[in-house]
Order: sequence, then structure tokens, then C-alpha cells
Amino acid sequence: MTIKSPKKLIEVALPLDAINTAAAREKSIRHGHPSTLHLWWARRPLAAARAVIFAQMVNDPGYQQGGGFRFGVNKEKAQAERERLFKIIEDLVQWENTNNEEVLERARVEIRRSWREVCELNKSHPQAAELFNPDKLPAFHDPFAGGGALPLEAQRLGLESYASDLNPVAVTINKAMIEIPPRFAGLPPVNPEARNEWLGDRNALSGMDRLAEGNGFGQGDLSVSSAAAERGNLPEALDEMTRGGVNSPVAPVDLSQAIIGPGMAIFSQYAAVLEADGSPMRVKTALQLINRFLAEDDFDHDTQFCLHWFEQQGWATGKYGEADVLARAKGTSVGGLVEAGVVESAKGELRLLKWAEMPRDWSPETDARLPIWEALHQLIRALNQDGESAAGGLLARMPNLAEPIRSLAYRLYTLCERKGWAEEARAYNELVTAWSAIEQAAGEAGVVGSQGQLEI
Repeated sequence: MTIKSPKKLIEVALPLDAINTAAAREKSIRHGHPSTLHLWWARRPLAAARAVIFAQMVNDPGYQQGGGFRFGVNKEKAQAERERLFKIIEDLVQWENTNNEEVLERARVEIRRSWREVCELNKSHPQAAELFNPDKLPAFHDPFAGGGALPLEAQRLGLESYASDLNPVAVTINKAMIEIPPRFAGLPPVNPEARNEWLGDRNALSGMDRLAEGNGFGQGDLSVSSAAAERGNLPEALDEMTRGGVNSPVAPVDLSQAIIGPGMAIFSQYAAVLEADGSPMRVKTALQLINRFLAEDDFDHDTQFCLHWFEQQGWATGKYGEADVLARAKGTSVGGLVEAGVVESAKGELRLLKWAEMPRDWSPETDARLPIWEALHQLIRALNQDGESAAGGLLARMPNLAEPIRSLAYRLYTLCERKGWAEEARAYNELVTAWSAIEQAAGEAGVVGSQGQLEI
């Protein structure tokens, strides 16, 4: 017997702009996001997953006839009903509403209502009792769950979720997100110290307040100063993570989290790490020292000015006098910055030029004053306007600047994330994510000015 099923909302229309905006913003969100649990190379945006599952489960209200049934309302009423459903999706995809029970329940109500409509259409089906129980929603199955975005969001929308994968890492991620949390939902931590943190001011590393002997954290025999511990192997670890080596480089969006492991490994090899006054160092202080490595790249004077001005003003206009004072402090001048092509100054004001304002006909070979800041934003312009091949061709014309450009992109991403500038952060994250492809394109283009083959 044929199953009667109305068209789903996803087959007719979706508020794509709202979904795209929320998915793009999500790239820069760290706290509470599953991506901090473990890196996964094909993670789906939670906002898009939530919207797609909702739209797959909800019936489109438009009039439908055929296949032995009639369903829906006229065109005018259907459009009004779609707008109401669109509003639910627009609220549903917002990161702030990820755990908003009022918003989620509105979505669940629509899913249950649509399911009851399908069950009513199929009440005469010979297996209706088994397949079309109006009190039991169909389960969600994802046989290749990967990072787990789809089964997680299906579970959030009230469906019973099943996830599997051939990769044991993916299986572990899905267990941690989908299987284990429901068993302990609402229960306080077992560890007494963590319980106190849970009841009061929570700490991401609760139970390890100090890096001192006797707490099971330091394993070595020495007590060392914070400066000695800090020197460790962290610069090498950071370089390996951002360069990639045999693995893909860590994206800026994941770097602040990824560097914690190697950083804490250095500190924890000692029995105790001491502050200047001899007191044991707190975990919070150690984390601050670890993340400080993301901000200690050595750039030219013009780039140092741009970095500090960007941190203060972003892309907004500031006062010339303040810019002049900062430029002198950084060993450069406003006139030199204008000449370098990184700022615009007029009528007592100054602002940084955005990458979209950089000239397309720019030539690094003939640029007499070439800050890393300018090179980076020209590369972003080429990537966004002309793609990876064009960006690779441009990088091939300034090969000695490749490492400083990459380092500055990481530095700026970290700054934008701290400031909450999601759109600005995305440009730097996308450049580093595409870095391997850009370097490959640069290699194929060949270094400008070098001999491409042996001439005999």
C-alpha cells in the first residue's frame, strides 16, 4: 500500500539568508561548541543541521492533491503559514537559542503536529499501528555521523537519535555528545571540588587550581620558575601546529584550544611551577602564559602599528593625533603608513584600509615599502576575489613573506575572536584554512624571478 506523505517544508522553501548568517557566525564561536571537544575535518554547522532536520520533519502548508489524498490550504494562507514557520527557523538557528527550551519546544510542537497529520493520512495502512503511531516520532539514524552535528540536533529537536561511523574517533565524539550526556543530565559533578565549582563560579579546569606538587598534576622532581617552564618546547609545538607538517595545520578557530595540551604538558612535567614570589602558579595564569605565544610574533614597525590600531579601533576612523603618537611609539610615521598603502588619512582622522579596498594591480616586486599587514590583506583580497590559484600566484611573488603572513593571520584571528568580531575573524580563518592549497598553487606558479628549469 502506498504511503501518503505531504511535501515537506524543505522541498518548497527555506529562509536561507538567516541560516547562512547563523552558520557563518558559528565558525567563530568556541565556548560550549562541540568543536572544542575534538577537531573534526568535515563538521557541519549546528545551525544548518538544526534547520534542515526541522524542515525535513515539518509539512509544507501548501495545497497538495494526488496519490490518494488532499492536504493543505490555499496559496495565500499557505504563504502566511510558511512565514510563521520561517520565523521559528530564524529563531532556532541563533546560537543563543541553542539550549533555549522555549524556542526548541516551539519547533518540537510543529514536528509533532506534522507527524500526527501524516499518521492521520495513513491510518488505514495495514502497518499503521507499527509505522504510524501518532504518539511516537520516527527515530533519526545517521550511519556516517562524523562530528555528530546531525544526530545531536535531531536529539535536541526531540527525536530518538542513533549514530555510527567506521572511524573510532567519530564514534567516541558521538558517544560523548549524544549517548552519555542524557544519562547524567541535571546531576551535579561527583568530585567535591568540581561540585563547588558547579554550584559557584565554574572553572574549565576545576579541581586543578594550582600547579603544585601533591595535586596529581606535576609529575617531575623539580620546582621551577614560571619563566623557565614557559620557555619549554611551546614555540616548536606552536610552529608545528600552524605549519601542519605531515598533518593539516590547525585552523585559527581551533588554535586557542589546541595549544592548551602541549602548553600544559610543559608546565606539568615539574613538581611545581612557582610565581616570582615563590607561590604555586594557578592554572588560570598558566593558560594566560600559554596563549601569550599567539601574540608574540615579531613584525615590521608598520605592521606593529596596524596591529595595535586595529585592536583599538577595528576598521573605524580614529583621531590623527592618537595615530601619530602610536606611530612614533612603534618606530614609524603616519606619512610612512600612507605611503605603505595600509591607511587613509584626511581631515585630522585616520583609518586602516580593508582588504576589499586594496588595489588589484598591486605588485609586491615594485612596492618599495611592503609591510606584512599589506601583504596579508592583499592575499586575502586575491583569495576572496579570484580564488586559491590567484592567491597562490601572488604568494609566489613574495615567498620570503609566507611565514610572517601566516603568523599574522593567526594573530589577527585570535584578536578578532577575543573582541567578538565574527565577520573579521572569518577572513583570517578562511585564509589559513586554505593555506595548503595556496602554497601548492604558489609552487605550481614557481617563484617569480627564479629559474624554472635547467637551461642547456
